[in-house]
Amino acid sequence: MRKWFVLFIGLFFVLFFLSGCSAKPSLELVDAEVNIVKDKNLVGAIAITEGERTGEELIPTALVYAFTIENNTNEPVGSMEKADKGIELKIEPKDNLKSVSKDVIGFNIFNPDDYNESGVGFGQSQLSIINADQKGKYTFTNDLGVSEENRFTICTFKRKINGIERVCM
Repeated sequence: MRKWFVLFIGLFFVLFFLSGCSAKPSLELVDAEVNIVKDKNLVGAIAITEGERTGEELIPTALVYAFTIENNTNEPVGSMEKADKGIELKIEPKDNLKSVSKDVIGFNIFNPDDYNESGVGFGQSQLSIINADQKGKYTFTNDLGVSEENRFTICTFKRKINGIERVCM
């Protein structure tokens, strides 16, 4: 009788631990994209406010990260009331990508403080909460610069962007 009891308890613990190991994570990354784009609808535009070209818009080229995260639980994840309890994502680039961005753009595009007085910007869109069994989309945009309409600057700019593209993609 004691032998069956020990076997039953042992089998119970094995099943208990196996069920805990096989559960899906509460949040799952289901899609990730990295693109270099020049799209006014996605990154906006910079308005010229002085000189002969007043009123014209320049569309920056940007490095865009897009993630889709799925909540696999029966409860919402995050909080609308408390910002510090919401879902928080950030990009942590490898040193190689930081170095290339400094060489190519002139500053580390992954450090928001480095954008001060650069003439370009960065942004993100994200949800504070993902409801049960729902997906949330998160986007990070880092402007890389604007190419002007003369052949020399476009070629130089494209060459610089290709340097970043080789490292981040």
